[in-house]
Amino acid sequence: MKANIEIPVADLKMVLPGLSKIVSRRSALPSLGCIKVSLGQDRHLRLQATNLDQFVTARLNKEYQGKPGDMLVPLEDLSSIVKRCAADDVIVLNVDGKQTSMMYTGAGTRIRKPLKHVPLDEFPPEMEIKGEPIKLDEAFKEALQQALDCASTDGSRYELQGACLDVSNKEAHYVVGTDGRHLFSANSFLFDVPESIIVPSGKFLIWSGFIEDGPWTLQVQPLGKGESKAADKPAWIRLDSEHWTYVSKPIEGNYPNWKQVVPPATVLKSHITLGEPGINIILEALPLLPGIEDLDQSVSLEIKGDHLTLKAKGDGTEWTEIPIPAKVSGLPVTVSVNRMYLAKALKFGCVQIDIENKTSPVLFSAKGKTMVICPIGPLDAKKAPVAPSDPSTSPPENTSAAATPPPAESTSTTAEPPERNQESMAQTNGAAVTHGTVDSPSPESQDTPAIDQILAQIGTVREGVKKVLEDLGNFDRLARRAAREQRLNEKEINRARSTLRSLKSVEL
Repeated sequence: MKANIEIPVADLKMVLPGLSKIVSRRSALPSLGCIKVSLGQDRHLRLQATNLDQFVTARLNKEYQGKPGDMLVPLEDLSSIVKRCAADDVIVLNVDGKQTSMMYTGAGTRIRKPLKHVPLDEFPPEMEIKGEPIKLDEAFKEALQQALDCASTDGSRYELQGACLDVSNKEAHYVVGTDGRHLFSANSFLFDVPESIIVPSGKFLIWSGFIEDGPWTLQVQPLGKGESKAADKPAWIRLDSEHWTYVSKPIEGNYPNWKQVVPPATVLKSHITLGEPGINIILEALPLLPGIEDLDQSVSLEIKGDHLTLKAKGDGTEWTEIPIPAKVSGLPVTVSVNRMYLAKALKFGCVQIDIENKTSPVLFSAKGKTMVICPIGPLDAKKAPVAPSDPSTSPPENTSAAATPPPAESTSTTAEPPERNQESMAQTNGAAVTHGTVDSPSPESQDTPAIDQILAQIGTVREGVKKVLEDLGNFDRLARRAAREQRLNEKEINRARSTLRSLKSVEL
């Protein structure tokens, strides 16, 4: 097959950052390191990337020069050239039989660079979505971003590694995300999909180029009969913006019943309403308060009378207290939370804070939004951690709901809290039982399918590899630092020796 496509560098600089969110540079399949470049008979250009589970396509609907056709181009080679080219330059991509190349301007002349040829038929075919497009508003984009920001990165909790579109309540649908320590939900949506789905986390979905690219539409493609035990469960989802198309497999599995861990209004006894001055003071103070080096990064909110105080302390230090302007009512209480989660809730606009007691989940809310944060135990508690129970999915009647786990994510392998944090989460689990818990396994979920166990194990191994790579990176930086220090020491020694030699030559 022959094709020749001329693409302005300015257009490539616009779309390559989005495609790079999907392409893997360490894939064993050469085609997954490439993007598919297609020039149609209408002269419109399409550039597509995939990692097998996700497809991202940039649609440039204007006329381009060249001979229509398709080709695979290694993304790393193309990106390195585009970075060095001027925005007004033009790159020509060419495929002729088994040879692929590109031409660009360098040092005042046109340069032809051969590229690794990857056969076009090795690129995975894109899934065709036939569902009816559902229009989404800007509020959904914001909610999806915030839910994904609260999703888990723990490989052993695969069903939590995304945002759940909960359609169990036919009158009000939700977008939910959680990592088991904090939970976000937003409502007032209507998705018109047959069943709750879990949208997997990914860099592309939170990339500003996609979020700001006009209105979105959603399509869902369910599996056909006989393809799965859950024949009506969505098999593919598609999000379209003005110039981009995102197609992905949803996460399979039962999202926990998140509504059971949201404390009802009847048990909340202490209330805080923050205005803009109080929010600004808290956000500015959080990075400066002591204890930020601790794993749990604890800060405390204290209600006394009609006053609110933000408190924190480090090991061996006294309390640092900051009065916060706020409207306060209810019983006096002091509750400790992770400062990162507190800042996230306030940035999401959740300025109403409701507290049951110091060991129960803290409820942050705003119009249409809710965040639940697991409290942290007393700073002076040094007891041995309590082993939490194994996580499980919700009972059969709740499996269709987009749900979220209890405040403690008991199987996390990536960011385990310190002893006092683990103890607090165990206490929180006990307190949350009165509001409902998802820790009791259903009969159907006790025997986990082998494929789910394999996926969980793959996730665990992946996280382990990431940790090893991080450790190697830290070791490399320390080694380089030690080498620099050694060179500096050698220079100082040589300088001292030179000074001694000059002193020896001095005659009294």
